[in-house]
Amino acid sequence: MTDSNSLPANALSLDEVFVQRAPAGSSGKRKLRLTPLSKKSCLIHGIDPSVLREREYASFSKNGQDPEIQTMRFEMYCRTREKLMQVASDERSKLAAQANTSNDSFSTTDSVSIVSKNSMATYLDKE
Repeated sequence: MTDSNSLPANALSLDEVFVQRAPAGSSGKRKLRLTPLSKKSCLIHGIDPSVLREREYASFSKNGQDPEIQTMRFEMYCRTREKLMQVASDERSKLAAQANTSNDSFSTTDSVSIVSKNSMATYLDKE
């Protein structure tokens, strides 16, 4: 497994991303620096780590939109966010277990896979 000295500066674990709030007024899309295990677990499943960040209810508002639609969008986002976090966490645990048994190190690239809006819908349709 990688040692803490080789982690990128300001690298975040999935748990740290999950409890982070997206900047006010944004959709939460911003490139994040992740630890190697967290990054690899997201890449394997095509999860954009920025969708794991908590967004404020107000960020789902659109001009002239019924507040009920805003509420539905927010609730769907929360459910999807939790499911994606569970998938990424499970994968990270598997990778950590493999690293512990094989003493392998993980190599990752600097690019982050971006999940399109359709990818989240596709993930939900599978269940």
